[in-house]
Amino acid sequence: TEVLYEKQKRFKQDKDNRRISRLRIMVIIPESMVSLVIGSKGRQINSIKAHSRVEYLAVNSKAEGMKVRSVTIEGKPGQIAQACKFIYSLLEERYSQGDLLDKPPKQKIIYNFVTAKFIFPLESIDFIKGQRGKFIRELQEKFNVKVKFYQETQVRCVEKNEVLTEIKGLLKDVKDCLIILIRRLSDFNKVETRSYSSDILKMLIPNVFVTKLIGSDGANIRDLAARSG
Repeated sequence: TEVLYEKQKRFKQDKDNRRISRLRIMVIIPESMVSLVIGSKGRQINSIKAHSRVEYLAVNSKAEGMKVRSVTIEGKPGQIAQACKFIYSLLEERYSQGDLLDKPPKQKIIYNFVTAKFIFPLESIDFIKGQRGKFIRELQEKFNVKVKFYQETQVRCVEKNEVLTEIKGLLKDVKDCLIILIRRLSDFNKVETRSYSSDILKMLIPNVFVTKLIGSDGANIRDLAARSG
């Protein structure tokens, strides 16, 4: 009975082996590793095929929008296992070097460049610029901004005795530069025995921001006045 059982068991195994004598599988690899598996002029993939003795081994065409590629392998189970071993050995070797690690995409640095426009008294401009424009040049270099003074006849709020002052740069740099310019204007008023409050510093803003600046029932503008003292 035991001999008959063993014969039946071997017969079943032989039948199963014949049934799976040839397989076809697909292995997924990262798109960035395709050239590694294929090798120069196909040398690597031909070497894998020769050593594993698989019947068919090929890297399939790239699918649009996919970051992986499929590799088709056909042959006997042992041959396919050997081919897979070669392929994953290559990937593991490259992985150990960090090439397969997911790298975060480079973040685009968004610089918050702005253009701020203010109105200064015409008589203060020479003092603010300094001798031969030295003060303004140093200010521009320090804060990496562009400062421009010009008389504007097209803007109704700019009077004949006023100059439009334009500051371009990063928001923080423009604010820091403006603080220095206001101090410079204050120094001019002191030299000319003026009171700073006697001169009004005007700031130009786009029409679309007016209601936002004022706020509901003037809440924002009152809060701004309270905070600035």
